[in-house]
Amino acid sequence: MKLMGQWSKRHGVEVGKSLILEATGHYTLMMLNLIVGQQWHAWLAHPNDIQQSMGIKRVKNDKVDALRIAQYARTFHEKARLFTAQNLKLDRLKHLITRRNHLVRSRARHRTHITDLNRYMDRQLRTEFDRIDKRQIKLEDQLVAHVDALILAEIRTDPQTERQYDLLRTIPGVGPQLAAYLVACTDGFARFNTPRQLSCHAGVAPFERSSGSSVRGRTQVSHQADKSLKTLLHMSALVSVRTR
Repeated sequence: MKLMGQWSKRHGVEVGKSLILEATGHYTLMMLNLIVGQQWHAWLAHPNDIQQSMGIKRVKNDKVDALRIAQYARTFHEKARLFTAQNLKLDRLKHLITRRNHLVRSRARHRTHITDLNRYMDRQLRTEFDRIDKRQIKLEDQLVAHVDALILAEIRTDPQTERQYDLLRTIPGVGPQLAAYLVACTDGFARFNTPRQLSCHAGVAPFERSSGSSVRGRTQVSHQADKSLKTLLHMSALVSVRTR
């Protein structure tokens, strides 16, 4: 609040008519709570969009970066998607999903230790390490189940999110993880305007590769995608095919 007051006095910034943007990871969360509470305008543009709009960059410092971000906002203001209280609620869901993914990856590492790494150690060490890894796996199983319960409870706190989640669960092959992730990553299906945009985000939309008559490449999907969503969709498709 003090910073915004200083900007208003020094630079004539009118909070109600200004646009605040730049995603800075978890540092942004407290600021967003303040911005939403004061009903200021906030737009979190994707960092890749800003980077690709800058062209050739020879200098990098905070002052130049701030100018470039302001130029991006002025040029592409029609892309602005204001951050709302609903986005804050979904951010809580995103944090829970991220923590679950960390636990699942950690559990997978301990399973790899048992099936692969520990096998080539001294027998006494192998027995001891297997015991440690199994203990960790058991604990992480409990923690994953606990976080799953927190995710479901968070979804149930908002009627709109709950309805979207329940509708997704009626689709054959869509499990609780994919349903929760879809609601979170699409900001309650408000982030994308067309199915094609969501397909591009997930990395499943094909793109043509051709140039005149000399280049006739195969259509390909882009690697600039949400790989977690793509994996969940792939597993969902396999389940759907097997259960038909």
